[in-house]
Amino acid sequence: MMHENLAFIAQHRGDYVHALAEFREAMRLCRDVENRHDMASVLVPLAGSLGMVESPVRAARLFGASQVAMERMGAFHQRADQPEMERNIAEVRARLSEAEFAAAWAEGRKIALEDAIADALDEAPAL
Repeated sequence: MMHENLAFIAQHRGDYVHALAEFREAMRLCRDVENRHDMASVLVPLAGSLGMVESPVRAARLFGASQVAMERMGAFHQRADQPEMERNIAEVRARLSEAEFAAAWAEGRKIALEDAIADALDEAPAL
């Protein structure tokens, strides 16, 4: 949680590079304890920072992967986190055409959570 909170602070300051590093550390910790819900949840703001620093298409794919993982678990993002999630998605969406965003999101829904996490952590070739 601490890394995730530090990342949100960095995002609000516009420091997406620092935010990305903090979200990646939060993701590694979630993966270490095999907390699939938190992995799927952290994927959204991590992707938001990734989309601002590197590739908005890649970020939109990761949004789709997070959404389908949460659906498969029958889970939802915490209500208190919803505004942050929506802000991250909106920022990335604004960097793409609606067609590009929708196509990347749909493609991401075909990606397994583990593969999306490996991509988000730069541990695998980009999806």
